[in-house]
Amino acid sequence: MKIDWSKFSDESAGPAVHDRTPLSPGQHWGVIHTVQEKPEWRIDSRNPSGDCISIWVDVTENGQKKRVFSTIASNWTAKLIEVAECAGVPGPQRGQTDWDEQELVGCKVFVETNTYIQQKGKDAGQEKASIEKWLPAPRAEAKPRPVSKHGDDIPF
Repeated sequence: MKIDWSKFSDESAGPAVHDRTPLSPGQHWGVIHTVQEKPEWRIDSRNPSGDCISIWVDVTENGQKKRVFSTIASNWTAKLIEVAECAGVPGPQRGQTDWDEQELVGCKVFVETNTYIQQKGKDAGQEKASIEKWLPAPRAEAKPRPVSKHGDDIPF
């Protein structure tokens, strides 16, 4: 489809849903928004089919919604299991040929991010966010701290 943008006012495109500045490096809570299969996306000797999944995670930082992407090759089973454990859903199992990656959609996840400079394509030279690690939930978030019977903040 061709779009002649000169026929529309600047407001017709609507406001950006996500802040385009990169997410700050560090640890963040996010929600998996979308998981897409990418057939033949990254073909190499270790992944001859090239099949991958692309995971979109929405994170709110300083009141701004930001999106970070992660693409994982289908032969990186340890990474797929790490993502599933982070999301709290069953991951792929040895001997199992099908895994429903759509169970990840809507899951709250804790990720460690960093940034990189895009090397190729239309965004070459731009700083982008990347997911470095899919982390288990922090203990403080996963389990509330016990409170003493005396009402002070020292747990006993």
